[in-house]
Amino acid sequence: MGRFLERIDKNLRRIGDLLIASLLITVPLLVDLDTVYPTGPASKNFLLVYGVFSALLFLGIRMIFFARRIEMTLVQGALIVFGLYLIARAVWDSQRDYALGFAAPHIASVTLALMISYLYCARTQLAPHFIALTLATALAVLYAVSQIFEYDLLFRLVFGREGTWSNPLFEEERAVVFSTFGNPNYFAHFLGPAILLGVAGAFAARRKTVRIVWWMSLAISLIVLFRTYNRGIVLGVFTGACVWGVALLARRFFRKKEERSRRSFVKARWIFAGVATLVVLFAAIAWLPVFEPMVRRFRTGILLRDTSVRSRLLFWFVALLMWKSNPWIGIGMGRYDPRFFDYLLDLARGPYGETLRNLTQKMVSLRAVYAHCDYMQFLAEWGGVGLGLFLLVAVLVLVTAIRVVRRDLGDNSCSAFMGIGLLAAYSSFLVQLLYDFPLFLPSSEMLFFFVIGCILVLEKESREEIGRLQLPHRWLCVPIGLLLLAPFAWSLDRITAKFSASHHLYHGMNNMRVGKYLIGDREFEMAARLDPQNGEIIFYRALNYAAPGREDRFVLQAIEQFPRSLETYQSSYYYFHVGMAHLAAKSYGRAREALEKLIVIHPTLKGANYALGLCYFQNPYGTDYRKAAEYFQREVQKYPDDIQSWLYLGDCKMRLKDLYGARDAFHKVIQLHDRNITANESLGNIYSTPGELFHLELALEYYQRAFIIAGELGDARKVAELRNRIEEIRPAVSGR
Repeated sequence: MGRFLERIDKNLRRIGDLLIASLLITVPLLVDLDTVYPTGPASKNFLLVYGVFSALLFLGIRMIFFARRIEMTLVQGALIVFGLYLIARAVWDSQRDYALGFAAPHIASVTLALMISYLYCARTQLAPHFIALTLATALAVLYAVSQIFEYDLLFRLVFGREGTWSNPLFEEERAVVFSTFGNPNYFAHFLGPAILLGVAGAFAARRKTVRIVWWMSLAISLIVLFRTYNRGIVLGVFTGACVWGVALLARRFFRKKEERSRRSFVKARWIFAGVATLVVLFAAIAWLPVFEPMVRRFRTGILLRDTSVRSRLLFWFVALLMWKSNPWIGIGMGRYDPRFFDYLLDLARGPYGETLRNLTQKMVSLRAVYAHCDYMQFLAEWGGVGLGLFLLVAVLVLVTAIRVVRRDLGDNSCSAFMGIGLLAAYSSFLVQLLYDFPLFLPSSEMLFFFVIGCILVLEKESREEIGRLQLPHRWLCVPIGLLLLAPFAWSLDRITAKFSASHHLYHGMNNMRVGKYLIGDREFEMAARLDPQNGEIIFYRALNYAAPGREDRFVLQAIEQFPRSLETYQSSYYYFHVGMAHLAAKSYGRAREALEKLIVIHPTLKGANYALGLCYFQNPYGTDYRKAAEYFQREVQKYPDDIQSWLYLGDCKMRLKDLYGARDAFHKVIQLHDRNITANESLGNIYSTPGELFHLELALEYYQRAFIIAGELGDARKVAELRNRIEEIRPAVSGR
């Protein structure tokens, strides 16, 4: 019976081991592009949560039935407290389902680190996982190399089309290397630490041929990393490289004298040569033409001339304002993005309003999505308690990694390099958290906590853990095992529902773009049933109702739906769409109220001034042509090719008896589109009006142009109207 139970225990462990290795391969390689998998991030979060849940299920069963004692270190205890705080903060939230869905990937990643630290006792047991991670990284780099040579392997061979990614911030320096991550920045967040881990494999390789292959692969990966044009990852990799350099120098010069041999000195020379090569490579980048866009972005970033750098400063300042509103537990899980615009609006109305408007006019979007600094976002959403617990875990893990490296530094075996690689990768992550959001991306978050779990395993080898606590009683294993399984009891059905809802949302958005609004209504309704608290679904459902040309009853439903979306989602153009919906419903006061909020932050946003002009132009109870002309004038100053704004501006000028201004506006329309009926007819009206511009020959010419265009377009009413005008003025022209 004992052997049978031992065999079951061993099989449960193998299954958990296989599931973790599968996660390390599949999460990075799952294609994350809207053109193929519209729910790439949702798919990766789904896979991460369910993969950890499945592995944890076997670990929990093993702990409940087969564990005899539990050993808990201070770091593991801190991780457990941190995970429990995330659960408690999500449960405490007013939108519990939404908060738990947002917190589930974080809880799963923390659990992954704990699971690895409990499953394995020696670094040799981690070898299959490092092999899996190496394989995933190699395949992602291979795909990226094919993109560098403008041959998209996956999309051409599998899907028969090119994969695309573009960002207006890059302008002419369009980044083309995004691999399976769908975004060059996301790829860089994963690849940088993976390269630093790979250096350990290069040093640990025993055969010369294998060592050469390792170094060549790392060099190719480094070139691919630079082709992502991510400035911040260079700082992270440079930090990790410094860790490698310091550790290798310490390994050479601080070993015991009797352990120093000529062979170790020769190896040290190779180390110096490798470090020097890296330094030369970093320096040469500044002169290589292919990396010139990245160097230029570095230079503009240092001088604070880059919009992305200044936007980050704004994002961080808004995060501080959010933290001040609820300093202890934060504003709630996943609430930074929905609340960003409201805090931005308060800031714009304060003493810094003018400075803020100068910045937001150059921003691509008014939606932040993330704070672009995980520390600041943790502070805003989780409060001082959440950030404090995370920093406690981070510092304890860093101290543990340094202790492991110092312990193994004098070891002649290749195992010492694993500790250095983990410390370098972990240090790189800590630097990345300062300027981006890797812990909100499934692949990089999984890698971060995998590194933490591996560091705890290396610590366990020495039996000198920080604050080791033994719980010898078997009955204590039962509640701890159940506690590990508890966070995922909620996620069984809800994560599946969210995953399905995201597919319906994608199809609804596609149908809305092509004008199939009724099909879009059905898709959005199905998505809302599956995930009723998802503000993004509510928003796009309302946007589909408010589409141009839809019946008034749909517009009224849109006006009712829009405010409900604000709880968990806020589009950067939320107030614009709300204003346009009220405008379509002829609710001019509310339309003006919504649009003026947008104008406070972004006074030159395309379409905003035009919509405000319509509010003053069309309102039968408060028509103000002078105010309307002012807004139309602002629109054409920023967007001189906007024909509709020029037409309304000319109409306002005519009603204000400014015929010269009206003439100039309609002439501009004809320059942009010479077959515009309204502009030609209006110019005919201007030249047929008695006054300084009175010129019947020109008036007749423009009327005839409008008459011909109306006839070609089949507008019978306009043809009849223009024929009457021509017949009225033709005798006067003939008499002259």
